[in-house]
Amino acid sequence: MRLAVIILCGLLLYGCGKKADDNKAPKSAEQATPTVQDTLTTESPSSPGETAQPVAPEMRKPKASEHPLKNKRWKLVELAGTRIEVTDEFKSDPYVTFSLMTNKVRGSGGCNRFGGTYDVNDNSISISELAMTKMYCEGAMSVEEPFLRELATVDGYEVVGDAMWLKRGARKVMKFEALYLN
Repeated sequence: MRLAVIILCGLLLYGCGKKADDNKAPKSAEQATPTVQDTLTTESPSSPGETAQPVAPEMRKPKASEHPLKNKRWKLVELAGTRIEVTDEFKSDPYVTFSLMTNKVRGSGGCNRFGGTYDVNDNSISISELAMTKMYCEGAMSVEEPFLRELATVDGYEVVGDAMWLKRGARKVMKFEALYLN
């Protein structure tokens, strides 16, 4: 009986050793580079021995250059023809961002944060469903209140380089400067 157990253990150890050998790197170059069809590649292999090159993760999502509004933090620099001066009374710079992957807009009026939705078609834009926090910041409210009021009424935009104007009709209501997120 003892001999049978020793033989059985030896066979098991030999089998385990064999599996470990199977997991070692292949000996030939043909075995080292398997051909795999990957749907996330730039193009398919042109010959059976050639492998496809994977696309870098940042290439899979839309590029910021596809739409001039997206993937930037737009800092408010002018409102109704008046230059915006951010003081210590502001919690942040007034800004707006347009989501790269959804139709969500978010930002800050300088005191309160806000969020909502937007729709863009050619050079027209509509911002709606704005919701915000309800804090009071003495010096920031004189900028925040008209900023958010005007933001809800704009119907167009114009982007030139790193500047964006939100417009109502032909009138430029607000000017922003781009700060890139990526």
